[in-house]
Amino acid sequence: MRDYLKKIEIVGAVLISSGRGVSRYSLDWLYSNCDRICIGLDNWDKKTKNIVMEYQKKYPDKTYIIYSTVPIDKNRNKGSYIKQRFKNYQANIREQMAVKLREMNKKKKIDLLIWPDHDETFLDCFPEYLKKFWYEQKEYSYMMMGFVEVYDKFNIIISQKMAPHARVFRFTPEFSCLPARSRTIQNPYYYSKPYVIRHMIVHMCNFTEEYRKRREYITGRNMMDELKRYAWILPKDVRQMRPEEIIRYQPSPKGLPAEFKPILLKDYIKNKINI
Repeated sequence: MRDYLKKIEIVGAVLISSGRGVSRYSLDWLYSNCDRICIGLDNWDKKTKNIVMEYQKKYPDKTYIIYSTVPIDKNRNKGSYIKQRFKNYQANIREQMAVKLREMNKKKKIDLLIWPDHDETFLDCFPEYLKKFWYEQKEYSYMMMGFVEVYDKFNIIISQKMAPHARVFRFTPEFSCLPARSRTIQNPYYYSKPYVIRHMIVHMCNFTEEYRKRREYITGRNMMDELKRYAWILPKDVRQMRPEEIIRYQPSPKGLPAEFKPILLKDYIKNKINI
């Protein structure tokens, strides 16, 4: 149960397909910090749905589930088709969740909406920034946050190229995911100036061996081929660190090298039994 911003209604949302165990990190954070949670299930697998049902059973009064009705070609639902279908219909899939959120808002006003992806969680210090956003940064209607990507363990981070995305919104009854917008900057926020924080979201798209294999199956790409991957071994769990600490282990957006030198990820993989 959260011990901050108690007088406002915070609602969490997450869209899940086949995240399986990785999805628990996002769900655990949302259930610990939000008053209500809207879960969208799209093109899900049985293991992932069972996890969602587990949370619904444990938190029936907080859980709202929607099932995507966007068509799936069952004869083609494998490999790259999964990615291409989601890419083509992502805004429509998310809009079904937006409809549910607008309904929830009518029943009880939503003040803040927090909408991570299913393979994301936040640093432990994130509530401090939420409070600052809510009380002190009232000129901003949403928050854009940057990522730090973990590999195998929470004290190992790797190089990545994902730009900041919108993850927190001062909710408005006009909230919509249509038309499609880049970096999940939903409507009517798209033309507003955001409150930006880098290195706040812990991204687990390559965290576990199971999830790496699933991602490669869907995208058709090996993560090691996407860019030259580097790794940093941190002194502690990245979730316990602050953005100003993490930045010392990451290249700057302008390409300046990190203060602490990395190792090649392939060298870590080769020798990780000794780490």
